Amino acid sequence: MSSRKALGKGLSALIPFLISLSTRLIQMPFLVHLVYLTAIGLVSLATGIVFSISANAPDTGSPVNIAVLYGSDLAGASLGALTTTLVLIPMAGITHVPYQAGLLNMLIAVIMIIRNRFRK
Repeated sequence: MSSRKALGKGLSALIPFLISLSTRLIQMPFLVHLVYLTAIGLVSLATGIVFSISANAPDTGSPVNIAVLYGSDLAGASLGALTTTLVLIPMAGITHVPYQAGLLNMLIAVIMIIRNRFRK
């Protein structure tokens, strides 16, 4: 995974901070909606780009590798959604799960950036 993809995944770490910011902006609903729409747009753009960047990586040139990559992406997203819904939210609560997910994404981004620097 390149550092650009890791950075894109790390963007989702902004969500918990935007949630805490929106609690301060609660008196201005328009700004709250604007903050959330901006956050959703940035995260969607970053995560949507990840597959196309991964598919264009030099080691995924064959259609079989791209199919495996896409299948793995779908399986991981499904497993993450199920785990969040069935395990994390009941155990940690709806208010703590975004912070945990953001921290996990930041950790993965840092690991991928470090890994790519030592790979060269």
